[in-house]
Order: sequence, then structure tokens, then C-alpha cells
Amino acid sequence: MPIGRTIHTAGKHTTYAKITEESFCDVIMSDGKSRINNFIDNDKKCRVLPADEIVKRAKDSLGKEGYNVLANNCEHFATWCRYGNRLSGQEETFWSTATLGIY
Repeated sequence: MPIGRTIHTAGKHTTYAKITEESFCDVIMSDGKSRINNFIDNDKKCRVLPADEIVKRAKDSLGKEGYNVLANNCEHFATWCRYGNRLSGQEETFWSTATLGIY
């Protein structure tokens, strides 16, 4: 993958979101919400995959569509590429909030 490119979940509406490759600068300039979040790197249960495997997973996913905050969001995609597990802090936040609402 050329330097300065990123593969990520993108779309104006979450229903139409898909995995796409773009210039990293264009992504930052369009929404300003990009950040590096390797929040699982220090978790002993997860290991970071080799860089070539991370890139292969991302490239193999190009064009895939679908978005679901609980099962298939941008964090799920990124953590699957990096660690081999679909994990998301957004999902955990949702369930914590939903549980609080039940009581």
C-alpha cells in the first residue's frame, strides 16, 4: 500500500458504509475525526499481527459493505485487521449504557 494511504470504513450514511482506500490527508481534511487507537496493544490476551498480514486483511476487505454499530463498525474492522478479533469500545459503551437504562 502506498505511503499516505489508508483503508477504512467510509460513507455519508452508515447504511451505505463500505471499506475503501483513500489518501490519509483527504480523510483527515474531510471529517477531522481520524486518530490512531491501538487500545488493545497492551492486552496480554491479544497479539498484534505482522504488518503484512494487517495490510492483506485490509486490502482483501476493500469494497465490502455494511455497517452495524454493535456488530460491524469501524473499530470492529480495524481490530480485526490488527489483532484478528472484532472488538469495539463503541459496542461496550452501548451495552453499558443499555444496562444502566434497564435498572
